[in-house]
Amino acid sequence: MDRQNKIAHTVRELIVYLLGVEGREIRDDMSIRGDLGADSLDMAEIIVMLGREFDINVYDEEVAQITTLGEAITYIQRQSDERVVLDAPMMNPDYSYSAIS
Repeated sequence: MDRQNKIAHTVRELIVYLLGVEGREIRDDMSIRGDLGADSLDMAEIIVMLGREFDINVYDEEVAQITTLGEAITYIQRQSDERVVLDAPMMNPDYSYSAIS
């Protein structure tokens, strides 16, 4: 399973766990609030859990615009991609830094 699919799978698992819905009932086009029954407390818990699970910053302004499971997955994938880029080494691994004292 590639990284993007693993993220999608984990997001779905967390939603199933936190909202107590059957996994086979979940589709990416479903509304987290309307179709899956999340209230504002559930949404806050989902946000916190996703941030912790993927070690990313979750921004309230952006999350407020998320309505479907698919949008949540895309948001987490994008934030995760940005984190990978930011965590990449800045130095050239082929260059010998041993001459620097």
